Amino acid sequence: MCSIDSYAQVFTTNQTPIGMEHNVLFHANRSESSLTVTQTGAAQLDVDALFDGRLSPSYTVMPPTLADPIVVLIEGLPNVHSQAGAWIGWSTRYWEARRFKIEGYNSYSSANTWNVIADHSSQDYAERKFIKKVPAGSYTKLRFTFYDGAGTNGRLGVSELFYIHPEAVTPYQGLIAGASSSLWESNSSGINNISGNIGIGTTTPTQKLEVANGSLLVKSGNIYITGVANDAGDLIFQKGTSDQLGRIWTQTSGDSGLYLSSGDNAPDLTIDDTGNVGVGTTNTQGFKLGVNGKIVATEVKVAGYPNWPDFVFYNDYKLPTLEEVENHINEKGRLKDIPSAKEVEENGVFLGEINSKLLQKIEELTLYVIQQEKELKQAKKKAKLANEALNQLGKRFSKLEAQVEKLNKNQ
Repeated sequence: MCSIDSYAQVFTTNQTPIGMEHNVLFHANRSESSLTVTQTGAAQLDVDALFDGRLSPSYTVMPPTLADPIVVLIEGLPNVHSQAGAWIGWSTRYWEARRFKIEGYNSYSSANTWNVIADHSSQDYAERKFIKKVPAGSYTKLRFTFYDGAGTNGRLGVSELFYIHPEAVTPYQGLIAGASSSLWESNSSGINNISGNIGIGTTTPTQKLEVANGSLLVKSGNIYITGVANDAGDLIFQKGTSDQLGRIWTQTSGDSGLYLSSGDNAPDLTIDDTGNVGVGTTNTQGFKLGVNGKIVATEVKVAGYPNWPDFVFYNDYKLPTLEEVENHINEKGRLKDIPSAKEVEENGVFLGEINSKLLQKIEELTLYVIQQEKELKQAKKKAKLANEALNQLGKRFSKLEAQVEKLNKNQ
Protein backbone atom coordinates (compact mmCIF):
# COMPACT_ATOMS: atom_id res chain seq x y z
CA MET A 1 0.00 0.00 0.00
CA CYS A 2 1.28 3.47 -0.85
CA SER A 3 0.42 6.74 0.81
CA ILE A 4 -0.74 9.83 -1.07
CA ASP A 5 -0.15 13.28 0.35
CA SER A 6 -2.84 15.80 -0.57
CA TYR A 7 -3.11 19.54 0.13
CA ALA A 8 -6.19 21.73 0.23
CA GLN A 9 -4.19 24.75 -0.94
CA VAL A 10 -1.32 25.40 -3.33
CA PHE A 11 1.27 27.73 -1.80
CA THR A 12 3.50 30.32 -3.42
CA THR A 13 7.09 29.24 -2.93
CA ASN A 14 10.49 30.38 -4.13
CA GLN A 15 9.96 28.28 -7.22
CA THR A 16 6.21 28.50 -7.88
CA PRO A 17 4.39 31.88 -8.01
CA ILE A 18 0.68 31.23 -7.50
CA GLY A 19 -0.65 34.76 -7.13
CA MET A 20 0.37 38.38 -7.63
CA GLU A 21 1.19 39.10 -3.98
CA HIS A 22 4.92 39.33 -4.70
CA ASN A 23 4.55 41.70 -7.67
CA VAL A 24 7.36 44.22 -7.31
CA LEU A 25 5.58 46.67 -9.61
CA PHE A 26 2.49 47.39 -7.49
CA HIS A 27 1.91 51.17 -7.76
CA ALA A 28 5.29 51.67 -9.40
CA ASN A 29 4.00 54.92 -10.87
CA ARG A 30 3.07 56.59 -7.58
CA SER A 31 5.15 59.50 -6.39
CA GLU A 32 5.75 57.88 -3.00
CA SER A 33 7.11 54.72 -4.64
CA SER A 34 10.85 54.18 -4.85
CA LEU A 35 10.32 53.22 -8.51
CA THR A 36 10.05 55.58 -11.45
CA VAL A 37 8.03 54.93 -14.59
CA THR A 38 8.42 56.67 -17.94
CA GLN A 39 6.50 56.03 -21.15
CA THR A 40 7.45 57.09 -24.66
CA GLY A 41 5.78 56.74 -28.04
CA ALA A 42 2.90 58.51 -29.81
CA ALA A 43 0.48 55.78 -28.73
CA GLN A 44 -0.02 55.84 -24.96
CA LEU A 45 -1.32 53.52 -22.26
CA ASP A 46 -2.85 54.70 -18.98
CA VAL A 47 0.17 54.20 -16.71
CA ASP A 48 -1.99 54.38 -13.58
CA ALA A 49 -3.91 51.29 -14.72
CA LEU A 50 -0.80 49.20 -15.42
CA PHE A 51 0.32 48.85 -11.81
CA ASP A 52 -2.77 49.12 -9.58
CA GLY A 53 -3.47 45.39 -9.20
CA ARG A 54 -6.94 45.81 -10.74
CA LEU A 55 -7.12 43.96 -14.05
CA SER A 56 -9.11 46.62 -15.87
CA PRO A 57 -7.38 47.14 -19.23
CA SER A 58 -6.02 50.31 -20.71
CA TYR A 59 -6.49 50.67 -24.48
CA THR A 60 -4.54 52.94 -26.79
CA VAL A 61 -6.46 55.34 -29.01
CA MET A 62 -3.95 54.80 -31.80
CA PRO A 63 -1.74 51.82 -32.67
CA PRO A 64 1.93 51.52 -31.76
CA THR A 65 4.22 50.76 -34.68
CA LEU A 66 7.59 49.19 -35.27
CA ALA A 67 9.02 52.65 -35.99
CA ASP A 68 7.24 54.28 -33.03
CA PRO A 69 6.52 51.67 -30.34
CA ILE A 70 5.24 52.14 -26.82
CA VAL A 71 8.17 51.87 -24.41
CA VAL A 72 7.48 51.60 -20.67
CA LEU A 73 10.67 51.93 -18.61
CA ILE A 74 10.63 51.05 -14.89
CA GLU A 75 13.68 52.03 -12.85
CA GLY A 76 14.73 51.75 -9.22
CA LEU A 77 13.79 48.09 -8.66
CA PRO A 78 15.32 46.43 -5.58
CA ASN A 79 18.77 45.04 -6.31
CA VAL A 80 17.86 41.48 -5.27
CA HIS A 81 18.96 38.41 -7.21
CA SER A 82 16.21 36.27 -8.69
CA GLN A 83 17.70 33.20 -6.94
CA ALA A 84 15.35 30.20 -7.41
CA GLY A 85 12.98 32.15 -9.60
CA ALA A 86 11.38 35.43 -10.63
CA TRP A 87 8.73 35.90 -13.32
CA ILE A 88 7.80 38.74 -15.62
CA GLY A 89 4.87 39.38 -17.94
CA TRP A 90 1.65 41.15 -18.77
CA SER A 91 -2.07 40.42 -19.03
CA THR A 92 -5.09 41.89 -20.83
CA ARG A 93 -8.74 41.30 -21.52
CA TYR A 94 -8.72 42.12 -25.25
CA TRP A 95 -6.37 43.54 -27.90
CA GLU A 96 -3.36 41.62 -26.67
CA ALA A 97 0.16 42.47 -27.79
CA ARG A 98 1.13 40.62 -30.95
CA ARG A 99 4.64 42.03 -31.24
CA PHE A 100 6.58 42.99 -28.13
CA LYS A 101 9.90 42.73 -26.32
CA ILE A 102 10.79 42.59 -22.61
CA GLU A 103 14.28 43.49 -21.38
CA GLY A 104 15.91 43.64 -17.97
CA TYR A 105 18.92 45.58 -16.74
CA ASN A 106 21.10 43.12 -14.81
CA SER A 107 23.09 44.81 -12.03
CA TYR A 108 24.37 41.61 -10.44
CA SER A 109 28.12 41.71 -9.75
CA SER A 110 28.25 45.06 -11.57
CA ALA A 111 27.30 43.43 -14.86
CA ASN A 112 25.19 46.51 -15.73
CA THR A 113 23.91 45.15 -19.04
CA TRP A 114 20.52 45.00 -20.72
CA ASN A 115 19.38 41.40 -21.28
CA VAL A 116 16.53 40.37 -23.58
CA ILE A 117 14.08 38.32 -21.50
CA ALA A 118 11.40 37.82 -24.17
CA ASP A 119 11.40 38.84 -27.82
CA HIS A 120 8.31 38.60 -30.01
CA SER A 121 9.22 41.61 -32.12
CA SER A 122 9.44 39.57 -35.32
CA GLN A 123 6.77 36.92 -34.73
CA ASP A 124 3.14 37.20 -33.66
CA TYR A 125 2.03 36.25 -30.16
CA ALA A 126 -1.59 35.13 -29.90
CA GLU A 127 -2.51 34.88 -26.19
CA ARG A 128 -4.03 37.39 -23.79
CA LYS A 129 -1.46 36.82 -21.10
CA PHE A 130 2.29 36.39 -21.03
CA ILE A 131 4.50 35.16 -18.21
CA LYS A 132 8.09 33.98 -18.34
CA LYS A 133 10.73 33.08 -15.82
CA VAL A 134 13.57 35.55 -16.00
CA PRO A 135 17.18 34.44 -16.42
CA ALA A 136 19.20 34.48 -13.22
CA GLY A 137 20.24 37.99 -12.29
CA SER A 138 19.45 41.10 -10.30
CA TYR A 139 17.24 43.34 -12.43
CA THR A 140 17.06 46.97 -11.30
CA LYS A 141 15.41 48.20 -14.51
CA LEU A 142 12.75 46.69 -16.77
CA ARG A 143 11.74 47.75 -20.26
CA PHE A 144 8.50 46.69 -21.95
CA THR A 145 8.33 47.56 -25.66
CA PHE A 146 5.06 47.08 -27.60
CA TYR A 147 5.11 47.26 -31.39
CA ASP A 148 1.67 45.97 -32.41
CA GLY A 149 -1.64 44.94 -30.88
CA ALA A 150 -4.56 42.74 -31.91
CA GLY A 151 -7.08 45.58 -31.68
CA THR A 152 -8.58 47.74 -34.40
CA ASN A 153 -5.85 48.82 -36.82
CA GLY A 154 -3.24 47.39 -34.46
CA ARG A 155 -4.35 49.16 -31.27
CA LEU A 156 -3.16 47.69 -27.98
CA GLY A 157 -4.74 46.75 -24.66
CA VAL A 158 -2.84 46.00 -21.45
CA SER A 159 -4.34 45.32 -18.00
CA GLU A 160 -1.27 44.85 -15.84
CA LEU A 161 2.51 44.69 -16.02
CA PHE A 162 4.11 42.53 -13.38
CA TYR A 163 7.45 41.33 -12.07
CA ILE A 164 6.94 38.60 -9.48
CA HIS A 165 9.94 38.21 -7.21
CA PRO A 166 9.15 36.22 -4.03
CA GLU A 167 12.41 37.19 -2.31
CA ALA A 168 12.41 40.90 -3.20
CA VAL A 169 9.20 42.14 -1.54
CA THR A 170 6.74 41.25 1.17
CA PRO A 171 3.27 40.21 0.01
CA TYR A 172 1.33 43.10 -1.60
CA GLN A 173 4.07 45.57 -0.75
CA GLY A 174 3.11 48.95 -2.21
CA LEU A 175 -0.53 47.93 -2.68
CA ILE A 176 -1.75 47.59 0.90
CA ALA A 177 -0.16 49.32 3.90
CA GLY A 178 1.03 46.94 6.60
CA ALA A 179 -0.82 46.70 9.87
CA SER A 180 1.87 48.71 11.68
CA SER A 181 2.05 51.43 9.03
CA SER A 182 -0.03 54.57 8.79
CA LEU A 183 -1.40 56.09 5.61
CA TRP A 184 -0.24 59.44 6.98
CA GLU A 185 3.35 58.36 7.64
CA SER A 186 5.30 61.38 6.43
CA ASN A 187 8.57 59.50 5.88
CA SER A 188 7.12 57.14 3.27
CA SER A 189 3.98 58.50 1.65
CA GLY A 190 4.56 62.25 1.83
CA ILE A 191 0.97 62.65 3.09
CA ASN A 192 0.50 64.26 6.50
CA ASN A 193 -2.56 64.81 8.67
CA ILE A 194 -1.79 67.73 10.96
CA SER A 195 -4.67 68.76 13.21
CA GLY A 196 -7.19 67.97 10.52
CA ASN A 197 -5.21 69.70 7.74
CA ILE A 198 -3.91 67.39 5.01
CA GLY A 199 -0.47 68.17 3.61
CA ILE A 200 0.94 66.53 0.50
CA GLY A 201 4.63 67.24 0.19
CA THR A 202 4.56 69.39 3.31
CA THR A 203 4.51 68.66 7.04
CA THR A 204 3.02 72.05 7.96
CA PRO A 205 -0.26 72.42 6.05
CA THR A 206 -2.15 75.62 6.90
CA GLN A 207 -5.35 74.76 5.04
CA LYS A 208 -7.65 71.73 4.86
CA LEU A 209 -5.62 70.54 1.84
CA GLU A 210 -2.20 71.90 0.88
CA VAL A 211 -0.04 70.55 -1.95
CA ALA A 212 3.59 71.68 -1.98
CA ASN A 213 6.06 71.43 -4.87
CA GLY A 214 3.67 69.51 -7.08
CA SER A 215 0.52 69.62 -9.18
CA LEU A 216 -3.07 68.57 -8.55
CA LEU A 217 -4.65 66.47 -11.31
CA VAL A 218 -8.33 65.54 -11.48
CA LYS A 219 -9.23 62.96 -14.12
CA SER A 220 -12.82 62.56 -15.30
CA GLY A 221 -14.15 64.46 -12.31
CA ASN A 222 -14.99 67.89 -10.95
CA ILE A 223 -13.67 70.37 -8.42
CA TYR A 224 -16.42 72.01 -6.37
CA ILE A 225 -16.04 75.30 -4.48
CA THR A 226 -19.07 75.75 -2.22
CA GLY A 227 -19.50 78.83 -0.08
CA VAL A 228 -22.17 80.33 2.14
CA ALA A 229 -24.81 83.01 1.63
CA ASN A 230 -24.15 84.85 -1.65
CA ASP A 231 -20.41 84.10 -1.72
CA ALA A 232 -19.69 80.72 -3.32
CA GLY A 233 -15.97 80.89 -2.55
CA ASP A 234 -12.81 82.25 -4.14
CA LEU A 235 -9.89 80.92 -6.16
CA ILE A 236 -6.92 83.09 -5.15
CA PHE A 237 -3.47 83.30 -6.76
CA GLN A 238 -0.77 84.76 -4.56
CA LYS A 239 2.97 84.98 -4.09
CA GLY A 240 3.97 83.20 -0.91
CA THR A 241 1.46 83.74 1.86
CA SER A 242 0.55 87.29 0.81
CA ASP A 243 0.69 89.60 -2.22
CA GLN A 244 -2.50 88.60 -4.05
CA LEU A 245 -1.74 88.32 -7.76
CA GLY A 246 -5.19 87.33 -8.99
CA ARG A 247 -8.60 86.20 -7.85
CA ILE A 248 -11.60 84.37 -9.32
CA TRP A 249 -14.86 84.38 -7.39
CA THR A 250 -18.62 84.14 -7.77
CA GLN A 251 -21.72 85.61 -6.21
CA THR A 252 -25.12 83.97 -6.10
CA SER A 253 -27.21 87.08 -5.44
CA GLY A 254 -27.12 90.73 -6.39
CA ASP A 255 -24.75 91.04 -9.35
CA SER A 256 -24.50 87.27 -9.66
CA GLY A 257 -21.90 85.79 -11.97
CA LEU A 258 -18.23 84.97 -12.29
CA TYR A 259 -15.61 87.62 -11.51
CA LEU A 260 -11.88 87.81 -12.27
CA SER A 261 -9.40 90.27 -10.82
CA SER A 262 -5.75 90.70 -11.79
CA GLY A 263 -4.71 91.84 -8.34
CA ASP A 264 -7.08 93.63 -6.00
CA ASN A 265 -10.68 92.72 -5.22
CA ALA A 266 -12.19 94.96 -7.91
CA PRO A 267 -13.32 92.81 -10.88
CA ASP A 268 -11.49 93.36 -14.17
CA LEU A 269 -13.56 90.78 -16.06
CA THR A 270 -17.15 89.75 -15.38
CA ILE A 271 -19.37 87.02 -16.80
CA ASP A 272 -22.92 87.49 -15.52
CA ASP A 273 -25.54 84.80 -15.06
CA THR A 274 -26.86 85.34 -18.61
CA GLY A 275 -23.44 84.91 -20.23
CA ASN A 276 -22.80 88.61 -20.87
CA VAL A 277 -19.15 89.68 -20.52
CA GLY A 278 -18.00 92.91 -18.96
CA VAL A 279 -14.46 94.28 -19.17
CA GLY A 280 -13.78 96.97 -16.60
CA THR A 281 -17.48 97.03 -15.71
CA THR A 282 -20.06 94.78 -14.12
CA ASN A 283 -22.93 96.42 -16.02
CA THR A 284 -23.09 95.38 -19.68
CA GLN A 285 -26.48 97.14 -20.06
CA GLY A 286 -27.91 93.91 -21.45
CA PHE A 287 -25.31 93.53 -24.22
CA LYS A 288 -23.18 90.42 -24.78
CA LEU A 289 -19.99 92.48 -24.36
CA GLY A 290 -19.55 95.65 -22.35
CA VAL A 291 -16.21 97.48 -22.20
CA ASN A 292 -15.39 100.44 -20.00
CA GLY A 293 -12.43 101.86 -21.89
CA LYS A 294 -10.85 101.86 -25.32
CA ILE A 295 -10.68 98.88 -27.68
CA VAL A 296 -8.04 98.19 -30.31
CA ALA A 297 -8.54 95.53 -32.98
CA THR A 298 -7.12 94.69 -36.38
CA GLU A 299 -10.64 94.18 -37.74
CA VAL A 300 -14.26 94.53 -36.57
CA LYS A 301 -17.16 92.97 -38.47
CA VAL A 302 -20.86 93.70 -38.00
CA ALA A 303 -22.50 90.64 -39.47
CA GLY A 304 -25.99 90.23 -40.91
CA TYR A 305 -27.22 93.88 -40.72
CA PRO A 306 -30.64 94.32 -42.43
CA ASN A 307 -31.93 97.34 -44.45
CA TRP A 308 -28.58 98.34 -45.90
CA PRO A 309 -29.29 101.60 -47.77
CA ASP A 310 -29.15 100.34 -51.36
CA PHE A 311 -32.75 101.63 -51.55
CA VAL A 312 -31.38 105.15 -52.12
CA PHE A 313 -30.59 104.12 -55.71
CA TYR A 314 -34.02 102.59 -56.36
CA ASN A 315 -36.19 104.40 -58.93
CA ASP A 316 -39.01 104.92 -56.43
CA TYR A 317 -36.79 106.53 -53.79
CA LYS A 318 -37.85 110.09 -53.04
CA LEU A 319 -34.64 112.10 -52.80
CA PRO A 320 -35.12 115.21 -50.63
CA THR A 321 -34.45 118.46 -52.39
CA LEU A 322 -31.52 120.54 -51.23
CA GLU A 323 -34.01 123.14 -50.08
CA GLU A 324 -35.67 120.50 -47.85
CA VAL A 325 -32.27 119.48 -46.51
CA GLU A 326 -31.42 123.09 -45.74
CA ASN A 327 -34.74 123.69 -43.99
CA HIS A 328 -34.24 120.56 -41.78
CA ILE A 329 -30.71 121.70 -40.84
CA ASN A 330 -31.97 125.17 -39.96
CA GLU A 331 -34.81 123.69 -37.89
CA LYS A 332 -33.11 120.70 -36.18
CA GLY A 333 -29.41 121.52 -36.35
CA ARG A 334 -28.53 118.13 -37.89
CA LEU A 335 -29.22 115.96 -40.92
CA LYS A 336 -32.47 114.03 -41.05
CA ASP A 337 -32.37 110.54 -39.36
CA ILE A 338 -29.01 111.33 -37.69
CA PRO A 339 -29.09 111.36 -33.85
CA SER A 340 -28.36 114.59 -32.03
CA ALA A 341 -25.28 115.18 -29.91
CA LYS A 342 -27.41 114.92 -26.77
CA GLU A 343 -28.89 111.58 -27.84
CA VAL A 344 -25.42 110.18 -28.55
CA GLU A 345 -24.13 111.41 -25.20
CA GLU A 346 -27.00 109.78 -23.32
CA ASN A 347 -27.56 106.57 -25.29
CA GLY A 348 -24.50 106.04 -27.50
CA VAL A 349 -24.86 104.67 -31.01
CA PHE A 350 -25.04 101.26 -32.66
CA LEU A 351 -22.17 100.93 -35.14
CA GLY A 352 -24.20 98.99 -37.68
CA GLU A 353 -27.09 101.45 -37.55
CA ILE A 354 -25.01 104.65 -37.62
CA ASN A 355 -22.83 103.33 -40.45
CA SER A 356 -25.99 102.52 -42.41
CA LYS A 357 -27.36 106.04 -41.91
CA LEU A 358 -24.04 107.69 -42.78
CA LEU A 359 -23.84 105.58 -45.95
CA GLN A 360 -27.38 106.67 -46.81
CA LYS A 361 -26.30 110.30 -46.57
CA ILE A 362 -23.22 109.60 -48.69
CA GLU A 363 -25.40 107.93 -51.34
CA GLU A 364 -27.85 110.87 -51.30
CA LEU A 365 -24.89 113.25 -51.65
CA THR A 366 -23.68 111.17 -54.62
CA LEU A 367 -27.09 111.61 -56.29
CA TYR A 368 -26.93 115.38 -55.67
CA VAL A 369 -23.48 115.50 -57.27
CA ILE A 370 -24.67 113.48 -60.27
CA GLN A 371 -27.70 115.76 -60.60
CA GLN A 372 -25.55 118.90 -60.41
CA GLU A 373 -23.13 117.40 -62.95
CA LYS A 374 -25.99 116.95 -65.40
CA GLU A 375 -27.22 120.50 -64.78
CA LEU A 376 -23.68 121.84 -65.25
CA LYS A 377 -23.29 120.00 -68.55
CA GLN A 378 -26.65 121.41 -69.74
CA ALA A 379 -25.60 124.92 -68.72
CA LYS A 380 -22.28 124.52 -70.57
CA LYS A 381 -24.18 123.38 -73.67
CA LYS A 382 -26.50 126.40 -73.52
CA ALA A 383 -23.56 128.70 -72.98
CA LYS A 384 -21.84 127.24 -76.03
CA LEU A 385 -24.92 127.80 -78.20
CA ALA A 386 -25.21 131.37 -76.90
CA ASN A 387 -21.55 132.05 -77.73
CA GLU A 388 -22.02 130.69 -81.24
CA ALA A 389 -25.09 132.94 -81.72
CA LEU A 390 -23.16 135.94 -80.44
CA ASN A 391 -20.35 135.19 -82.92
CA GLN A 392 -22.85 135.08 -85.77
CA LEU A 393 -24.37 138.36 -84.69
CA GLY A 394 -20.91 139.88 -84.44
CA LYS A 395 -20.09 138.85 -87.99
CA ARG A 396 -23.36 140.29 -89.32
CA PHE A 397 -22.76 143.50 -87.40
CA SER A 398 -19.31 143.79 -88.92
CA LYS A 399 -20.79 143.44 -92.42
CA LEU A 400 -23.38 146.12 -91.72
CA GLU A 401 -20.68 148.49 -90.48
CA ALA A 402 -18.70 147.90 -93.65
CA GLN A 403 -21.74 148.63 -95.86
CA VAL A 404 -22.59 151.81 -93.92
CA GLU A 405 -19.01 153.02 -94.22
CA LYS A 406 -19.06 152.37 -97.98
CA LEU A 407 -22.29 154.30 -98.43
CA ASN A 408 -20.86 157.23 -96.52
CA LYS A 409 -17.83 157.37 -98.82
CA ASN A 410 -19.96 157.35 -102.00
CA GLN A 411 -21.90 160.37 -100.82
